Amino acid sequence: MFSIYTPSGRAFLGSLEELRRVRKSPAYQKISADVDKKNDRIEARDQQDFEIPQRAINEYKSLLEKTGEREPAYHAYQIMSKNVSVLLSDCSFTQAFATFQRYPYQLLPIVSHAGILMGSLSRREIYEYRIELGSDASEAQGGIADMFLTPQSFVFSAEPVTDVRRIASVLVENRLDAVPITAEGGKLTGIVSRTDLLKCLVADPPLSLWC
Repeated sequence: MFSIYTPSGRAFLGSLEELRRVRKSPAYQKISADVDKKNDRIEARDQQDFEIPQRAINEYKSLLEKTGEREPAYHAYQIMSKNVSVLLSDCSFTQAFATFQRYPYQLLPIVSHAGILMGSLSRREIYEYRIELGSDASEAQGGIADMFLTPQSFVFSAEPVTDVRRIASVLVENRLDAVPITAEGGKLTGIVSRTDLLKCLVADPPLSLWC
């Protein structure tokens, strides 16, 4: 199952087929996960901090049977990266800019202090803002979410029990580099990137990336 999150919460929940009927996200949308208050990051732990209910797996198998698909090779929670970085919604422009200088990511997710996905901020956006305002950018008031997110802002995500081949389809169709994985309530638990999919393919060559 896939979701679309906005600053006000989840705006969509449904299958890949239903997702294709809603508006597409910008080409640069790619996500990371959790929050450490000391440096505006969450360090996702190696251990799985959520449980995969058998009900979710059974429902997913039922969906595949209805659509005529074969048993999936892997689910998102089995291959996702867990050590990822985000921006807290109330961090300042200066803190956000420093984070982009510290890490090579082209985009970082914006989350609440509870780790709930709210939106994202690209390197291009923050650098363009810095160039436009010059030194005044450092004096900007308010948190990064108030400065860059609007009611129209949104980002795609997938649930832990989602076939990686369907995630691959979303990546290709929307020209994304990664899809965040959100547990119940919108809390980020990991991310599936193109690199994760390639590692999965290398580890299990028979894997067929189709949907």
